[in-house]
Amino acid sequence: MPHVTPFALLRVLVAPALVLTIAGCGEGEPRSAAEAGRLVVHKSLSGGPLFIEGSVTRLKVVGEDGSVVVDGLREAGTLDTPIFDRELPAGTYEVSAVERPCQGSCGLLDPPAEGTRCTVTVDVRGDRTADVEIILSGLAGGVASECSNRTPDEQSAQQPQQDARLATALSPAAVTRRCRDVAGIKTVVVRCPTRLPGGGRESRLGNLVVEGSGDWGNGRCEWLTGYRYPRQGGRDPGPVFHLVMGGRCEPLPLTTRDGRWPADVKGLEPSLRLVGYGSLSVGDPPGTPFPRVRPRVLARTSVGTEPALVLAFGPYPGSGTVHGGHQAIVFNRQGEGQTVSLHLTRGTRAQRVALLVEVAESMAEVG
Repeated sequence: MPHVTPFALLRVLVAPALVLTIAGCGEGEPRSAAEAGRLVVHKSLSGGPLFIEGSVTRLKVVGEDGSVVVDGLREAGTLDTPIFDRELPAGTYEVSAVERPCQGSCGLLDPPAEGTRCTVTVDVRGDRTADVEIILSGLAGGVASECSNRTPDEQSAQQPQQDARLATALSPAAVTRRCRDVAGIKTVVVRCPTRLPGGGRESRLGNLVVEGSGDWGNGRCEWLTGYRYPRQGGRDPGPVFHLVMGGRCEPLPLTTRDGRWPADVKGLEPSLRLVGYGSLSVGDPPGTPFPRVRPRVLARTSVGTEPALVLAFGPYPGSGTVHGGHQAIVFNRQGEGQTVSLHLTRGTRAQRVALLVEVAESMAEVG
């Protein structure tokens, strides 16, 4: 078995303990076998040591009639990329997962790590998305496995405690000054977060690096700025290493289609670069427009009393946007669209959603 270290690469996550949680949608609605829903399975990390060579997930999904939907190895590219995302006939499915540690490289695998084995049953309902989350964590005293199946109401009643590594702190003066500088050349109201991730013992807010000229906004009715977090000790990227935030004069639509945002990209520009451009294929005729790449909807939430969406972006360059590998929250305030986008390396899915909400709620108009 490989040695463990807290500095393993995130693309090959594994830990001695695994918790599998599930959030179903549309409780209480009638189910029809003829309808189709969507099942999404993804990993998240809750701290603790990781196997230094990483691991690959052995995932198995079985329908109520015994049919095997998938049974094979699924390697996670990033924390924001699902290891399974497929439309399925409505019905009940058994989802089971176990980690297989890598030997040197993931071309050669150890036997399954039994402490990471877990199984849960999920209802897939028509026109809904059922999310299964594999939460990886480490226990110093050995291995453990726990499965839970909670409804959305139960999840909202149990608000996640913020992980210390995802703690926020007051925004540094340099960020506030940058927001004021941008506000001086824009007609859109610039709302700057007063709290940013990076507090606690791993705080690096004092060393944030402004990217480019400091504003990527398209015209005077959109503002967008990016910051890089410095690495810790030149090795550990820390809990977050990229921050993008901005706003536009017009409200952002909060409609979705097929589990992705927005329902329609027409009329979205300026889009705060939230919808990327994909690549053309060999043989496409001249003049073929570049396809738009819409991010996946990770959660529905709220910022204060306003509805909001949390989006998950695939890795760059496939995402076709500066938000590649990020999770972002989109919402409206006083009729103007707002976003905060973070490339996070740690924290459970619920913790990352809570962090985005906290930062978004701290956004205030600069003087």
